Amino acid sequence: MSNFQNIAEKYIRLWNEREPSVRQRLLEEGWVRDATYCDPMARVAGQLDINTLIGNVQSRFPEFTFKLTTAPNGYGEHLRFSWGLGPKGVESIIEGSDVVTLKDNRIESVVGFLDKVPSQN
Repeated sequence: MSNFQNIAEKYIRLWNEREPSVRQRLLEEGWVRDATYCDPMARVAGQLDINTLIGNVQSRFPEFTFKLTTAPNGYGEHLRFSWGLGPKGVESIIEGSDVVTLKDNRIESVVGFLDKVPSQN
């Protein structure tokens, strides 16, 4: 398994982890202390705020899980991959792509893009 694949799988595992203390441990293992995350819905910095953001997303979508939808690819300290979010066993309702910057093989920053979002009618 490539290092990029491993990092992307751990990233998805983090977003699916429901226990805040386990998420915090995963953040400490795989992310730098002052990591940043931003997407069209949020902009946060630091492991604690990233943990809180993930908990908030899980509260908003309690029956949904994340999954990788593309193989991660990258070069140097940059990687990208796409993901889906939705109930298990059905097509993803929300889809996105993330660009990750690494520092010493740990996540330093994430810029997320939403590629498919349900209409708000």
